[in-house]
Amino acid sequence: MASAAWLSLVSSVLENTSRKPYNTACSDDMYLLLLSCWNAVPQQRPRFCEIVSKIDVMMEEKFGYLRMNTNCS
Repeated sequence: MASAAWLSLVSSVLENTSRKPYNTACSDDMYLLLLSCWNAVPQQRPRFCEIVSKIDVMMEEKFGYLRMNTNCS
């Protein structure tokens, strides 16, 4: 069971929309993906399969990884 302090911290972060500052080690594409995940309107956030698909494309482009079969239906 979560402690009251932990719940208070999580609540504070969510209510104040605290976000880590942009880190230059993070690619622009990844940061834009993070921003979309933090959208204040939950219905406008990407679905999990869309996140996986976008990361898959980033990994292929940057490192030449083979793409996974990610059907987002």
